[in-house]
Amino acid sequence: MRTIVLASRKGGAGKTTIATLLAVEAARAGAGPIAVIDLDPMRGLSLWWEAREVETPVLVTADSTPKAALAAARSTGAALVLIDTPPAAAPVVAEVVAMADLVIVPVQPSPHDLRRSARP
Repeated sequence: MRTIVLASRKGGAGKTTIATLLAVEAARAGAGPIAVIDLDPMRGLSLWWEAREVETPVLVTADSTPKAALAAARSTGAALVLIDTPPAAAPVVAEVVAMADLVIVPVQPSPHDLRRSARP
């Protein structure tokens, strides 16, 4: 089972949106079964899944530890799992990053970031 984690300390960077898009496209491309795990207390990924009529990808709840959630994803037969994380440097993020095959770090630059990158 391959594990992709979306992590960023900044909220609004697109972690949840990217997780949903990758999960659906992976399922459409036949890379499945696909599972998603929502570790963000805002529950954006879970709310997206609950609003869908299609039951794929599978939502695996993370009621205990991330390790247990990954084990639950494995038990569903998932070939790929995408994990959405909270926008913080929380221990849970470090834990899932350590277990990931790939970590995607989306960025959303602020106007200040863009000004600093301009040539003098």
